[in-house]
Amino acid sequence: MPKRSLEIFSDGRAYEMKDDLAIKVTETNGQTKALIDALKFSMAKTYHIHLPDKQPPDVAERRGSKHINQEGFKLLTAFEGCELTAYDDGGGVLTIGYGHTGDDVFPEMTISQKQAEDLLIGDLEKFESYVEDAVEVEIDDNQFSALVCFCFNVGPGTEGFGGSTLLKLLNDGDYQGAANQFPVWNKVNGEPWPGLTRRRLAEQALFS
Repeated sequence: MPKRSLEIFSDGRAYEMKDDLAIKVTETNGQTKALIDALKFSMAKTYHIHLPDKQPPDVAERRGSKHINQEGFKLLTAFEGCELTAYDDGGGVLTIGYGHTGDDVFPEMTISQKQAEDLLIGDLEKFESYVEDAVEVEIDDNQFSALVCFCFNVGPGTEGFGGSTLLKLLNDGDYQGAANQFPVWNKVNGEPWPGLTRRRLAEQALFS
């Protein structure tokens, strides 16, 4: 298993290391939210903050930089709720479209369906990058898109896609075993939920 770490340097960037090779860099610009995102969307097991005199590494050229396909995008938008007027998510965070948050969302803001989809495409980039980085075996566009849909819903990191048996089986080369794991993630508070069951079956079908 490759050794993973996240190295934070004084230039305000977080570098993801894989076997001592820098494979990804995240611009944080000293912002706490950006640093939290870098930690959240990382497969790293260890973290280091370097002193100012430590020089950051060169970053290796990324793999293909894949994107979700049209089938995956249709699946995701069919199951994700979309609100065209900004609302409080219940935790004091202004949200709009397909769960989009950020400094560009303001009270009473309204957008079109096309704008909501454009925001979603931008938000998906982090999940696309995470899935591409996490998967160590060859997968086709439908499999990749199904995994992005899944990751967008359950989240990255060890509590979500990054720590899932689905990912472990897939990286072991057990594609069927991985496919069988989709329906397992259909519960809310320990109880099966019909909406999640339908979504997991749709993702499983796209993956297969």
